[in-house]
Amino acid sequence: MEEKNKGSKHANNSCCLCACEKCDQVLNSASEALKNRLKAERETFLLLLQRLRSQHVD
Repeated sequence: MEEKNKGSKHANNSCCLCACEKCDQVLNSASEALKNRLKAERETFLLLLQRLRSQHVD
């Protein structure tokens, strides 16, 4: 039994060699979503910064 469980483990404590592919897909999807959100937040920040600069009076 010990030999069988030496690989990566999930909460159910069983070997998850097959499940790792699914985990990778989920993590890659989440990573892509975070990158897209960060890109959108950056674009919003730059637009607000540009607006602020255009309203600035010396």
